[in-house]
Amino acid sequence: AGHSFSATSGDEPATEHEIMLLGFRANRPHTLTLTLTDASGAEIEAAQLTMQSPELPWETAPVDIRVADTDRMEPGLHLIPLFRWFGTVTDTTYGQILVVDAEGEIVWLYEAPHTLVEVKLLENGNILYMRDFTMTEIDWLGNEINHWHPTRTVRNAADGSLGVDVDTFHHDVLEMPSGNLLGLSTEVREIENWYTSETDPDAPRETRNVVGDVLYEIERDGTVVNEWKFFDLIDNYRIGYDSLNTEFYAQQYDGILDEPAPDWTHMNGIDYDPETNTALISSNHLSTVMQLDLTSGELDWLLGDTRDWGDAWTDLLLEREDENMIWSYHHHAPKWTPAGTLLLYDNGAARARPPDPPAGPLEMFSRAVEYAIDEDTGTVREVWSYGGPGSDIFVSPFISEADWLPQTENILLTNGGSFRLPDGVQLDLSNPEAIASLQEQVRLWVELVEVTHTSPAERVWELAIDDPRWGWTAFRTERIPRLNPKGQ
Repeated sequence: AGHSFSATSGDEPATEHEIMLLGFRANRPHTLTLTLTDASGAEIEAAQLTMQSPELPWETAPVDIRVADTDRMEPGLHLIPLFRWFGTVTDTTYGQILVVDAEGEIVWLYEAPHTLVEVKLLENGNILYMRDFTMTEIDWLGNEINHWHPTRTVRNAADGSLGVDVDTFHHDVLEMPSGNLLGLSTEVREIENWYTSETDPDAPRETRNVVGDVLYEIERDGTVVNEWKFFDLIDNYRIGYDSLNTEFYAQQYDGILDEPAPDWTHMNGIDYDPETNTALISSNHLSTVMQLDLTSGELDWLLGDTRDWGDAWTDLLLEREDENMIWSYHHHAPKWTPAGTLLLYDNGAARARPPDPPAGPLEMFSRAVEYAIDEDTGTVREVWSYGGPGSDIFVSPFISEADWLPQTENILLTNGGSFRLPDGVQLDLSNPEAIASLQEQVRLWVELVEVTHTSPAERVWELAIDDPRWGWTAFRTERIPRLNPKGQ
């Protein structure tokens, strides 16, 4: 109760007006007052009407605010894209985007008959989201503005969809200052003498089709401007846990490849610096962040566990200033901060690289971690972290994100893929048989946490989406200033 907002149709006098009204709360009466302003600035109340807003859909994810220190929080609203799970099986027929206020009340909701993964706000104020290896732009009324599909693998593209000459769209895309889109795609190459085991270094090798990542730049009409192929940039024989997994792209390449191909690098996050024309790229399976110079097409450095890189990459590896610094593993969402440091979400899955045994469930932890990189000396040091040893212990082994919030300099964590069993015991993610036997009981849930950028950090906001009916996950979430940021 007591919420109010105003909107204007524009600054210029006119005889016809359109106003997009957003931000109604569900299932309550609202009073709308229409006021006209004449050329002299005089206001006339032209009409007043009341309306009853509808109830939220029954599928809506429950939002539970557990901490809300609003005086220390970053102002704004929170945008949360969600996709649903039944046990450990993704529901590909339904997704939601919620926008909630600091108290957890839903002020905007979008439903779709498919999964909703990465969601970004565009410079024009519209929303860009990724789904089933395609991309869609909508306005705040849910109208589809554009749709893009990769022509090499998508069959039966929707009418009007813009075809792009790439294999896939996956995980991340961002808008460059030019208006072009920078995102991740894939290609398949036949690699000789490739691995058949992650844990047995003496296992026989064989020639295999392998999926590798591609960074692309496209114009808004779908024209490919540039591509940077990581088969040509990094050591093809450096693998990590899950590099042999064939599930993620199996359906996309079905009918194109004779059998599913291993997902070698599984890149999942990018950030772009227009001043240097460089991109940060995160490889989940290699547990490595790399900086790519888009002008030269060459790598500047590699950040992560330095073991097992070929001689050609030795000079690119950032060395730890402190040998006790903890490397990040299976991370997501690297980005530069205004302080010039690098912030990422360290998921901590496995917390090892082959052939070392992966960590068990009680040894795993996730965290937000901030690094200072000295390119002149080729070194890296950890300057701040939240989560893990000596802090709150939480585990979100996949998806997830850490964001720097500009006004407060707080850090926002999206623990987007946490597992829960009915008895509260953490699932042993290193045991596939256990996962298979318990998949109907497993429930995925989301926790959003805003903490101060201090040591120790303090929680100032905590939101949970923990639905007893089924699971929800959030690939990434965003704090936004308001609904329809570019609207009047």
